[in-house]
Amino acid sequence: MRKICQVVPAGLAFILDISPVAHRVAPCHLTGCQEQAAWYHTLQILFFLVSAYFFSCPVPEKYFPGSCDIVGHGHQIFHAFLSICTLSQLEAILLDYQGRQEIFLQRHGPLSVHMACLSFFFLAACSAATAALLRHKVKARLTKKDS
Repeated sequence: MRKICQVVPAGLAFILDISPVAHRVAPCHLTGCQEQAAWYHTLQILFFLVSAYFFSCPVPEKYFPGSCDIVGHGHQIFHAFLSICTLSQLEAILLDYQGRQEIFLQRHGPLSVHMACLSFFFLAACSAATAALLRHKVKARLTKKDS
């Protein structure tokens, strides 16, 4: 049940996030286009699906009990494929930006690019502040429990 509660929301979020990319990539493959970014987007989708399989199923430890305890555990394979998925996504984004830079800048302008980059640092700062706050609260509760 725990895996279902983890996999279903993540799967639905992935479908929502990847739908614009799939909408662009599917016709490209059907017509035989040679756009390199489309291939990286396709690899991104495939690597994510493979990583989701290893996350949700106890493979290979199910078939080789005891021999995947340290190296080769399904969760490790999940992380490896998810890392490759991220690399494919980053390469596709770079190729898309290089090939479609004029379209992007016409729609959004250079200020939008700078604000998007700055928002990353704001997000990182908020995440660090949240982690510090939660650490402080947990530490206070543990101290209170021990007293």
